[in-house]
Amino acid sequence: MKKIQNRIRCIYGVKTLLAFLLGVMLYQTAVSERVWFLYFALIIVEMIQFFRVSIPMIKIENTIHDLSRDFDENTENTELELDKKLENVFQWLKEASNREYKMQILRKEAELNELQSQINPHFLYNTLESIRGEALLEDMTEIADMTEALGFFFRYSISRKKSVVTLEEELKNIQYYFLIQKFRFGDHIDMKIEVEDDSVKNYLLPKLTLQPIVENAIYHGLETQVEEGHVEISVGKTDQRLVLVISDDGRGIGEDELEKLNKRLHGNIDLTMQREENLKHGIALDNVNQRIKIRFGNEYGLHVYSTLGMGTDVVVNLPLMEYIEEENVGGMEVNE
Repeated sequence: MKKIQNRIRCIYGVKTLLAFLLGVMLYQTAVSERVWFLYFALIIVEMIQFFRVSIPMIKIENTIHDLSRDFDENTENTELELDKKLENVFQWLKEASNREYKMQILRKEAELNELQSQINPHFLYNTLESIRGEALLEDMTEIADMTEALGFFFRYSISRKKSVVTLEEELKNIQYYFLIQKFRFGDHIDMKIEVEDDSVKNYLLPKLTLQPIVENAIYHGLETQVEEGHVEISVGKTDQRLVLVISDDGRGIGEDELEKLNKRLHGNIDLTMQREENLKHGIALDNVNQRIKIRFGNEYGLHVYSTLGMGTDVVVNLPLMEYIEEENVGGMEVNE
């Protein structure tokens, strides 16, 4: 039985017993009708008071019980005390509030960093187009292609219009990014993209989710090895999640380092650590992981599997959020 319900029933059970005993005493003493009227009036008032107090409190406890079931998977099989249920609810509210607060901080920091390092984007794009035009006139197709890829990558990265994009846009950007890297590494690296179903390309994810992971695979996994290196991006989904797997056959990660990395990725959001990581390594796995967690919650993010000398798999878990173009509106609808 629930704790509050037991207490309420106990209190009003005692009151009912006392009222019954009082009624017996009044009957034995043959009191007047006026006294009996006051007696029954008192009982009716007590009954009304019982329903006014107990029913709202029982509803509150039932609501807290239902909420706590969502936050604590153990409550399906066990009854928790009210204070434990309240603790679960408040903990969830606190985490949600902290996540929103930290997202606002990251937005402000991003805006400040952009202002501090801002180049006139139109000047940059126009310059790249001029270089591309000159390259085409001189029949230097490789330079023209590289300049086009670089221009698209900068437009995609610098644009502030959207922080969440479709998977199709993200895959297009990573192809341009890899083309730029191919000009540097040549046939030393190669990339393959496998998509389970074209319908998943309509799902949403934070912009620049793939590029930092692929960059990490190239510079930390493939760059130093002698033989040709491969990067493979596999995309699929479950009933509730969009799953991206970025694999490379590079030098891999040792067990101790891998354990520390995953512990950091699965830990709480730490903005100080993120700033330190950015200073050392630029945009990296921690950055992608924390952006996902801040936006969608701690149940999403990155996990890394690796074997030293054999390669690394980075698994990205995201919620299923679908982009739907609304006719005559030009907006978007998100289905989870």
